[in-house]
Amino acid sequence: MPTKDQNRLLYLISLYSKPSENETQKVVWVRETALRAFMFEGIVKKVFEWDYAPASVMTADGRKFMNISQEGEDDINDLREMGLMDALKLSTSRHYYITAYCITKKGQTEVKKVPKTDKDPVDALVKCECGGDLKAEERDEKIILKCDACRKKTESGIMDCEDVSYVSKAYIPHLPISARKGGA
Repeated sequence: MPTKDQNRLLYLISLYSKPSENETQKVVWVRETALRAFMFEGIVKKVFEWDYAPASVMTADGRKFMNISQEGEDDINDLREMGLMDALKLSTSRHYYITAYCITKKGQTEVKKVPKTDKDPVDALVKCECGGDLKAEERDEKIILKCDACRKKTESGIMDCEDVSYVSKAYIPHLPISARKGGA
């Protein structure tokens, strides 16, 4: 039984992916970077109860630092283990490997059970003020959330990793007298 955050994540994935119904229909996959951008924005807007921290991740443009939720990544893996979504490794034109996700038919059945109280916050997250759907795309070292309906673009904060200053002090253990100068 998926948790509230897993239900919301599965619903989010269902909005951007689709399995094929027959041999002629194409499968629609959501790229990991786009999904992570929506997950991050969902954390900021209190849609998800995860936290996040800067992490080095692979994107279509190479390795980047992004604010990633380890709890969200774990929920992705849990949904995959439950058979509710599939993952696909892709090679980019620059020979980097990225992942894309697609809801399964079993996942589509499960999404029908997701309560409206979990769907509404996700809908608010992915809808533009004009009512159009937001899409995430990588552009110029940034993740842009854009609406094709009204052409509005906003930059996701997923790449804004904070610098946290800290002070450290060397720890030198106290050695017994017998251990000093080679012992007695």
